[in-house]
Amino acid sequence: SEEMQKDIEDQLIEENTEQKMKEAILEACIFGSGAIKSGTVKIDKVQSYQRVEDEMGRSQYVMAMEEEARPEIESVSIFDLYPDPYCTSLADCSGMFRRHVLTRRQFRELADLPNFDSEIILATVKDRRNGNHEEEDHERTRREIAGVIDHGDSRRFELLEFWGSIDGYDLQEVGVELPEGSDPSQDFDANVWIVAGKVIKAALNPVKGYRIPYNIFPYERTPHQFWGVGVPRMMRDSQQTMNAARRIWLDNKALSSGTMVE
Repeated sequence: SEEMQKDIEDQLIEENTEQKMKEAILEACIFGSGAIKSGTVKIDKVQSYQRVEDEMGRSQYVMAMEEEARPEIESVSIFDLYPDPYCTSLADCSGMFRRHVLTRRQFRELADLPNFDSEIILATVKDRRNGNHEEEDHERTRREIAGVIDHGDSRRFELLEFWGSIDGYDLQEVGVELPEGSDPSQDFDANVWIVAGKVIKAALNPVKGYRIPYNIFPYERTPHQFWGVGVPRMMRDSQQTMNAARRIWLDNKALSSGTMVE
């Protein structure tokens, strides 16, 4: 158990988990909710030297690529998450969309991952040379706050990732094989990726009972609402009262410092 605990701690350190959690906590303090994605696995390609022998029996070292499964931990902006509009918590959330904005290279690399449709991905890259990303209002506002006023084409690709329950017949239409003996009229926990209206990945969730791999936490919970309330919203009324009092004090001071006449 000690070796397993050490291995888990090493993986968390390599994934920079502490910094990612700080990013999510910062969003929770400012916007009211933070989000962390965990519980999924990613495949990393690692370069390493391997010892091989040629036909003469001479050994030499060659570069080889090895695939290594690692836990995936990610801080996700709440601006990119779109939960079931009728839910008030993850417990009653039937599904959640996440918006990805990827560079051309990142999008093309998805074709090398398992369960992704490489033909659709490569065809989309070829047909949409400038990408399909359309800048949202919140992206434009945040760029203006950062002092970036250039709104040219980003040449990026916008994808939607869905985690949640999907009807079995819909899954069969996109080529997903359901468990043997299962009823297609039932709902199945699945993961679906979409780009430009086309499905590039559809697969059943391999982890039973773990429908949505996102942990969303509020700074201050609001009754009957999914998203929480952050510090700026909580102190808004008090701040407005202080601003009004300060403004009255300044106005009175300006009036009383004028020329006195009879």
